[in-house]
Amino acid sequence: MKQLLLTFASCLFLSLPATFYAQEQIVPLTIGQTLTGSLGPDGENYFSIDLKKDTYVYGFAMQISVDVVVHVEDPDGEPVGQFDQPARGAENFSFVSEEKGVYKITVESFEKNEGDYSIVIKKAEPVETDPDARVDQMFSPYDNADTPGAVIGIIENGKLSFSRSYGMANLTHAIPFELNMPSNIGSVSKQFTAMAILLLEKEGKLSLEDDIRKHLPELPDFGETITIKNLLNHTNGLREVFNTLVIRGWQGHDKLTREVAIKVIQNQPALQASPGEEFNYNNTAFILCAEIIERLTEQDMDDWMRANIFLPLGMENTHLRLSNNQVIPHATQGYQQGDKGYVVTLGLDCAGGPGGVYTTVEDMAKWMQNFRNPKVGDKAIIAKMVTPDTLNNGQEMEYGLGLFIGEDQGLKMYQHGGADIAHRAMMTYYPELNAGYMIISNNAGFQMGMAMEAASLFFEEHFEKEEETASEEVAEESGEGLNVDQSILEKYVGKFVIKEANFTIEYKIEDGTFIASPQGQPDVVMVATSDSTFNYTGVDANVTFHADAEGNILLATHFQGGPITMERLTFDEASVDLSAYEGTYFSSELQTVYELMVEEDQLIARHINLEDIKLSPVNDDAFGGSVFFLPTVEFQRNDAGAVISFTVSNGRTKGILFEKQ
Repeated sequence: MKQLLLTFASCLFLSLPATFYAQEQIVPLTIGQTLTGSLGPDGENYFSIDLKKDTYVYGFAMQISVDVVVHVEDPDGEPVGQFDQPARGAENFSFVSEEKGVYKITVESFEKNEGDYSIVIKKAEPVETDPDARVDQMFSPYDNADTPGAVIGIIENGKLSFSRSYGMANLTHAIPFELNMPSNIGSVSKQFTAMAILLLEKEGKLSLEDDIRKHLPELPDFGETITIKNLLNHTNGLREVFNTLVIRGWQGHDKLTREVAIKVIQNQPALQASPGEEFNYNNTAFILCAEIIERLTEQDMDDWMRANIFLPLGMENTHLRLSNNQVIPHATQGYQQGDKGYVVTLGLDCAGGPGGVYTTVEDMAKWMQNFRNPKVGDKAIIAKMVTPDTLNNGQEMEYGLGLFIGEDQGLKMYQHGGADIAHRAMMTYYPELNAGYMIISNNAGFQMGMAMEAASLFFEEHFEKEEETASEEVAEESGEGLNVDQSILEKYVGKFVIKEANFTIEYKIEDGTFIASPQGQPDVVMVATSDSTFNYTGVDANVTFHADAEGNILLATHFQGGPITMERLTFDEASVDLSAYEGTYFSSELQTVYELMVEEDQLIARHINLEDIKLSPVNDDAFGGSVFFLPTVEFQRNDAGAVISFTVSNGRTKGILFEKQ
């Protein structure tokens, strides 16, 4: 994740020798012309392009020796988009001009880094109105002979009504991405694992209500029954293996066996929550399902899946990869951006069960048709897969068995996304239409949001139009609803903390613009919908600030998939004695050590296999980490007030104890 702390422009050069520009000088961009720039520790460079209304623009900043973030503003200075994907290589940006005029493009350095980059506009052309041509246009960033690509399929009545592939399947051998090439779909695979379990239930070999220890007796007795159903709907209370092992220094490409995953559970001292109490997405659960399948069928899971699910549906090009050294015929290769261009990546090891399926859009069309007219399983099995369960408190979940169940603009939807180390995927099926789409990419920097927008073009006529909110109506009537007086904005300036996660969001004003700085992430421009409600640009989230009787802003509600309460951070960070937390800490559960030390007024967590992690105070004895797997660190003290331990939580894994040595 990234942070942006940028205040002034650096230099820009069009050709050697470098020419220096003042902070606000804006350099015009011409289609096809490559400009080379250099950024200092607090640098930003400014560019512009004059556009007609309804123009599609695609370009990229080539990150030669510096990680950059690209911002685009419309002629009125309103944010259009923020682009921040890989740390090296091409930082793609694309947008559509909704009005005529000059658009400003800002290139900023990330985390005060210095280095060189280049920028080019590859396309600036009228927006295509035909859906087929529009999809081609939107996939332009991935349709190159030197770029890992993607494939999209639109499915209607069980058949592909539109399918197209872009870019390369293999850069080493210059092999284009073709429709019949299997590609890793990551967690989209979970629905196939769920189907396997349900088929075994139909055969009488198990029940969804079985205690998992009936089939896996080596697992600990936590004093509460975990059922197979708890595995399939993520309500089991177990540690999530990938988020747990990364705390120990494990990297995604490292070897991982099913035995090690089971060992993670055997070392878990207690459940993170009672079974059925909470939904907590969990890959470990599906690894355990894979083990159950193999023990009951006495076959390798890939062979059983192919014989019992894939081939009966005619999914000839679909396979399950159980380990990184397994060959998948004609499969695409996954890639990430490296310092010198794209680099080859392996998939997650031990992925069979939670992931590991390699397939094509044509085969996925056959799978989607199975929801409507089952050839594998029956209508009762499909009903179990797509019926959300309820938690112990009666709250209905948005997950069935291996599938998210929800709505998309008025249409019922079965959906699942997937992300292995490099591959990306998204499956969406609309049962009322017997239609959907499948998108797969072998590019770690692939922008799935853009791809989903492209796919939705084919279903627009079926979508309900969103009703205008009250705040939007007020804004429209007044003509100035988005303009909030700075004196009001100043009341919101400060840090707010989500205590359950020790996660902070700082709100600030820079050059008259209201900005949010989520912990460990890039700054986000806020757009007002009233004088107390704001949307986050480029993120499906908003915030509402609440005033007490005296007008003080002590609480806010962050909404992202649901309401989350935030409290204003009132304690004095400068008064925290960081030296009290220094020392060596050991986790007997993970058998690993962190050394905590203060360097330049910053508390650092150091691990032998990891880069240094910055820990910043967010509350009394609570810190937030600068990496995704260590966002919440809480310290404990003895009766004398001395720090004796800390616990680490990262959402999917909670409360791992490290004791001071």
